[in-house]
Amino acid sequence: ETTIQVSDFSSGEIRQILIELQVDPASATETEPEAAKNLALGVLQLRFSRTEESPIEEIEIPLSILVDDDEVRRDATNNAFAESIEKVAAEVMSAEANEAHDKAMMELEAGRAAEARNILQQQQTRQTAYQNMMPETMSSTPQYQIFDQQRTRFASSIQQVGAAEHNGQLRRNMALNSRRQGQQMAQGYFSSSNQAQMRSEEINANYGQQPPIPPPPFNQQFLPPKY
Repeated sequence: ETTIQVSDFSSGEIRQILIELQVDPASATETEPEAAKNLALGVLQLRFSRTEESPIEEIEIPLSILVDDDEVRRDATNNAFAESIEKVAAEVMSAEANEAHDKAMMELEAGRAAEARNILQQQQTRQTAYQNMMPETMSSTPQYQIFDQQRTRFASSIQQVGAAEHNGQLRRNMALNSRRQGQQMAQGYFSSSNQAQMRSEEINANYGQQPPIPPPPFNQQFLPPKY
């Protein structure tokens, strides 16, 4: 049994739960050549309450996998679900990016800046390569947009590693921000917390680009007030 803490279900936001299963199709090797075989994996039981005071509800979801030793037929089936497969793969990649970023910040906080930079750069390369391979049909999906957000996040962290190497407070702040951002992004691109974080970062970035307000001319600094 696995317990997952999420926020109030009454908010109407979409909840995403990634589950990794390792399947051994050995029991389905005696598939008839004319048809694929549906291999049952068990039943996923979800027990939840919509609020802290609500009664517990339960949903059962049968899990199965289609096993087929005919390559042509198998490829045709996979192509029919290509978009769904890509979306799940993108969610997994984003979760791995969050994990890699947290690991890099732990290295940085421990004073190992070179290791932190290496982790960030390797993950950034993986993300870019995967995003370039994503179908054009996914360019407007939340999964694609979260990659843009991750790319900006990793680029910013790589840029700050040098300054953080000799600044303990900056290292600590980067580690805390990494965990917070990862939790928000894991809720989905359009979740209220992630959107609020994006707007906050945009405002801070624009504020930092504003030129400083010049002081008044010297001869106006000491004029007596007018009554």
